[in-house]
Amino acid sequence: MESHSCTRSNKCGNKHATKGWIADVVTDKLKSDGDVGCSELRKWLMKTYNVDVPYMRVYKGKELAYADMYGNWEDSFIKIDDFREELRKRNAGSVVEIDFETKGDKKHFLRIFISLAACFKGFLAGCRPYIGLDACHLKGKFNGVLAAATSIDGNNGMFPVAYAVLESENTNSWTWFLESLKKAIGTPNGLVISSDMQKGLEIAITQVYPDVEHRECELRYKPVLDLLDGIREKLMERFDKKKRIVNKWKGPLVPSTRKSGDNRAEVKCKEKRWEVILDERKCSCRVWQVKGLPCVHAAAFIAFTREANWETYVDLYYTVDKFKEAYALEIAPMPGKDQWEHMGVADKIYPPIIKRPPGRPRKNRIIPADEPKKRHRCPRCGIYGHHERTCKNPAPLSTPEGSHETSTSKRGRGKNTKARE
Repeated sequence: MESHSCTRSNKCGNKHATKGWIADVVTDKLKSDGDVGCSELRKWLMKTYNVDVPYMRVYKGKELAYADMYGNWEDSFIKIDDFREELRKRNAGSVVEIDFETKGDKKHFLRIFISLAACFKGFLAGCRPYIGLDACHLKGKFNGVLAAATSIDGNNGMFPVAYAVLESENTNSWTWFLESLKKAIGTPNGLVISSDMQKGLEIAITQVYPDVEHRECELRYKPVLDLLDGIREKLMERFDKKKRIVNKWKGPLVPSTRKSGDNRAEVKCKEKRWEVILDERKCSCRVWQVKGLPCVHAAAFIAFTREANWETYVDLYYTVDKFKEAYALEIAPMPGKDQWEHMGVADKIYPPIIKRPPGRPRKNRIIPADEPKKRHRCPRCGIYGHHERTCKNPAPLSTPEGSHETSTSKRGRGKNTKARE
């Protein structure tokens, strides 16, 4: 009897490579690179241990490794109330809010807001009254979004003011976030809020901060080519506008200036006029008031006076003293989870209620980005990349002896028919 030379298909992988074994061997790799995907881990296992493991087993092993490193998902929500109290105790004055929904006699986590005292007090003391809002989606067993409110310090660096974990981007969650933010910072004079048109955010800002300036990014949701081309058009228009302006200027100074007093002047440029008031640090173009730095019209008047000191007309937010005030307070360190003061059982917060997402359930698996796409081969000409119906290549001139060419029927024409020999 002849022995079989064909190989066995191993769809289940190595039975000894359990999810527990996978968790043990990938732990160090996940610690160094936590963003590695399951497909990449599967290739790494094959290369390192010569073991072919199914995708879902790698996924379960990765989840088990994360649980060993960082703890259980459910336990993290149960301890979140302890985390809030420890944070408040060690960072006095911080605003930490937790919202939940009740089901039966249990409180289920919904959202959390955190604004440390060092952050919002530093913002009020040393940063311009500007807040940028944005959010990104979280990955894990329980979905959600990470929202943040940031400002700009005197050195044009990002300054964190507050952050939160929300269930999703909607009007209710953004309204709750802004109401919590208002408890921390109030309504600073001249506050400006910038966002990129997140879902429900515009309505929430109107409800919580009806009197503040709100600006939105108009290019963000365009396709990438339209986005890049829109930025290019804006730059082109700006450069062309400035070039046409400067070509009409006469004399060594920037625009023409007419002094009407020691601190007031009328600045004329390109048939337009702007009023500059030095002692109030104002210009009718409003650039000086918004940025805190003298605009081109104010700069022309300051240069015209000759005796003025430039530093006296720069906003205090750009000074070293204000920068120090922004970062003056410290954020207290936290002990380990086992050292937190535990709350009563009645105050425990349980994991979020998993709700069925809208729409039809997905049946096909999510294809990883690094997985090669299947290529279709035309049965008529044998070339990849197109179907037989759209094939424009010439048909083979001859066929092997004893064989018949078979043509595929068009849609709706019934069964395939044999071509004439």
